[in-house]
Amino acid sequence: MYYSEFNQARAVLVCRIARGGDEENDFGPHIERLSSAAEAVFGGDKRLALLIVIDPGHPLPNSVWRRKVAEATSNAHFRPYFAVVTDNPLARGMLTALSWLRPQRFEAQVGPAEDKAVAWLEAKRGERLPELKLILERIMRKDPDRRSAPPMAASG
Repeated sequence: MYYSEFNQARAVLVCRIARGGDEENDFGPHIERLSSAAEAVFGGDKRLALLIVIDPGHPLPNSVWRRKVAEATSNAHFRPYFAVVTDNPLARGMLTALSWLRPQRFEAQVGPAEDKAVAWLEAKRGERLPELKLILERIMRKDPDRRSAPPMAASG
């Protein structure tokens, strides 16, 4: 299952790739959302703060989808601060390795914790992003048994 919410005025995009979906219906819309949000804020005064949560148990994209993601993120308009949350060490390693293989227009961080990803995005943007936290909480509530960990606590 794929969920996303974009706040263009604040240049914030949160995406969730949840268990129970499939590559065609998850990664296709995900690539479209990444591209459209990046274009919508390109040339504005804020870089896109992009948070992607990959639920435990969701399969990694196959080589075709990895190539499509690489093409979309190579676009000149794709310049976000980009944080990925996953507990899959293979996925974290793959995402980190991709950033070494080709020049990036974006800055990325990959790790297992939502709160650390939010803090990193706020530090990169140099401002608090309460919209990011609210969107994340809404998206994570869409499927209550998404994971065994409790939802991220709001920080003040």
